[in-house]
Amino acid sequence: MNMEPNHQNKIVLSTMEGYYPVRPENIIYCKAQDSYTHVYLQDGKHYIISRLLKEFEQVLAAHNFFRIHKSYLINIDHIEKVLKADGVTVMMSNQEELPVSFRKKEGFMQMIKGPW
Repeated sequence: MNMEPNHQNKIVLSTMEGYYPVRPENIIYCKAQDSYTHVYLQDGKHYIISRLLKEFEQVLAAHNFFRIHKSYLINIDHIEKVLKADGVTVMMSNQEELPVSFRKKEGFMQMIKGPW
């Protein structure tokens, strides 16, 4: 899989079925599951990639992504709201609610609040 952005600013996701070029801004979030990463896109598509989430984190860090949990890497531009009930969770643009781990909470809250 070529996860380096190409000249059209896309990364190529390699699945069992084939290769899928996607723009990083169309990725809502990535979820780790064993040695696979599930990639959820804005258009509702979902791909399972035989790569570690850590590899996605390295490639997507420059595209406004943040690791909120050992299992989740999210696109900051797709956050709908941040909920602070029992711990911190984020509601993504596809209406999925994802947990922010205790260890990532402080860095995440500083990042989304900005200089305010």
